[in-house]
Amino acid sequence: MQTHRVSQPRFPADRAFVVQVAVAELGVPDVPLGRAEHVVSGKATRFASWAELVVFIEQVLAAGETESRTCKVRGRTGGQVNRVIGHF
Repeated sequence: MQTHRVSQPRFPADRAFVVQVAVAELGVPDVPLGRAEHVVSGKATRFASWAELVVFIEQVLAAGETESRTCKVRGRTGGQVNRVIGHF
């Protein structure tokens, strides 16, 4: 008997972000300015540096991984899980 392995999508929706970057003005140093939003949770932030954008993405992904593990535990135990979604 042949079994089929279910693979995860290469670009899962829970890791998708929309990033908007403002248009640079003439004579102004190239400083990133924009907004980012996590597609699934709706968490959003404004950023003024690439480092701020990366921190936001890392925080959202880490929170999602924690929630995913919690939901798996809930599925096995049948217990209730409180879910808090905050906006940055």
